[in-house]
Amino acid sequence: MARWVTREVGKENLTVDLEQFARDRTEAEVTFLAEVLSSNSAKINHRDWCGLVGMLDDTAIPGDVAAQFQELVQAVRAREELHDKFWRYLELFKSVVNSDADMQ
Repeated sequence: MARWVTREVGKENLTVDLEQFARDRTEAEVTFLAEVLSSNSAKINHRDWCGLVGMLDDTAIPGDVAAQFQELVQAVRAREELHDKFWRYLELFKSVVNSDADMQ
């Protein structure tokens, strides 16, 4: 997703290198973020931008991760043509977490 957002929004329009930021995340950080998304599935199902940003403020996601994800969300939100694919990415993340939980 970081590569797609960078390509679509333009690296020059972002304050962070999203691709590098994504590569620097640990497996635990990515898993935790995916679990937070999964536990807030109603926000994804309803394509709730405000709820998604609020969720980042209300959880124990480390500040730098939450801030960068919020920047990603705001960059995509500003470009309507990216909305559908963005929400499909979040649906995918949610589904992966749910399928992993079902396997355990």
